[in-house]
Amino acid sequence: IQQMQHLLSSGASSEDIQQLLPIIQKSQANEELRRAGGGGSSFDQLGRRIQPAAQASVEGVEPAVIDRRQSPKYLMESTPDEITGMAADLARQFPTLYGMDPDKALAEASRRDKARVANDQAYEQRQTLVRNRFDEILKQKIQKEGEETFSDVIGDLQNEFVKKANDDVDAGRLNPVQAANKYGQQALEFAKSRNNLKTIGNESWFTRTPGNTRKSIDKIRESYKELGVLDEFARDLEAFHGLTPYYADYLAFPVKDNKQLNNALSSIKHLDTEQIRKGTALSEAEIAQKIFKDIGENDSLRSIALALHGKGYNEAKFLDEIYKGYNEGKIRLNKRQGRELENRTRVNPNLSDLYIFSFSGLDKLVGIQ
Repeated sequence: IQQMQHLLSSGASSEDIQQLLPIIQKSQANEELRRAGGGGSSFDQLGRRIQPAAQASVEGVEPAVIDRRQSPKYLMESTPDEITGMAADLARQFPTLYGMDPDKALAEASRRDKARVANDQAYEQRQTLVRNRFDEILKQKIQKEGEETFSDVIGDLQNEFVKKANDDVDAGRLNPVQAANKYGQQALEFAKSRNNLKTIGNESWFTRTPGNTRKSIDKIRESYKELGVLDEFARDLEAFHGLTPYYADYLAFPVKDNKQLNNALSSIKHLDTEQIRKGTALSEAEIAQKIFKDIGENDSLRSIALALHGKGYNEAKFLDEIYKGYNEGKIRLNKRQGRELENRTRVNPNLSDLYIFSFSGLDKLVGIQ
């Protein structure tokens, strides 16, 4: 192309330029061949665009296709009409390679589709291997540790461990056996932590000090956090320790974990009669507007509201403003946060709340330094 441009600029004849055309065409074909993954790769760029599930090789799955099971064509061969459509797309995208040869385009589209199905089958086999190996290890640990130890790691929680194991395998960090061993051991450790949380909740208040109870709860929280089930931790605090939702969510999702949010709330002074008299006190609506941008997906709206309650503000009014902002598109919330807005009542602590917070000597109710 550079030679052609040089010839044109120097006044070359059409005969000279005509001699260069085969070279230009060969260069174009080579470029298309490179873009098409050499015409023989099962994970070239075109395959990624047409069939997302075909991104992986048989040996391993790329992180971007971990959710390949959601594809409507997962484990299914394409229909003849779909193959024809893929061939037409090949011809449009790579005219030099396939545009003048429909049979070649159809053959390549069919090959890619078969490769995708083979990749899906290998992926399915690996998923099954991880699950079976995990179940086997779990059974071995149950025999050693006892059924009661694992009674709290069933259903959805087991699926969380298996999902993490599969994620590591898909990303190439571990092989199936290593992943199953790793997360089988984590399941054991989590089971012990959850069982310990239940045991502490069943103990008499007179056998443990409030301070030690609070410290133990904070330590156990790390097991839930590592697994990514802090919402389950909050609900366990309600079930095992009798906490109300505001206080359970506050322990599960402390404000201090979000530095920006922590700083924003730190700047809000404790409400007093002097501020009210002078008219300098912030309203709950102003506070909500102030912190919209700082609320992340790992924050609890009830935790924030409880912190504001500790500063003298009306937590229910604050949640009303969050709800209003959500409806107006000023803030995005996840499903858990949306559930927190379903019951926007005032804080009404019970004895369990007071025992864990006020009586422990570790009262982090405001939670902001």
